[in-house]
Amino acid sequence: MADSSATAFPPVLTLKEASTLLRIPPPTLHELLNAGAIQSYRVGRRRYIPGESAAAFINNLTRTTADSQPVEERAQ
Repeated sequence: MADSSATAFPPVLTLKEASTLLRIPPPTLHELLNAGAIQSYRVGRRRYIPGESAAAFINNLTRTTADSQPVEERAQ
């Protein structure tokens, strides 16, 4: 069975579309791409993000946030 969160994204996103859907500013998206946190590919001079990569990024954030301790507990 396919991951239901993957259906929330089109199969391929432009950088502008990804920035809008992920609700992050374009410079932050570029930083994430350069760091390898989100996969992308180039066709000529254009850069595209697979929808699965955007969904995986969100799922990873969700898991990381759920696994982390509340701030109050970390301070002790």
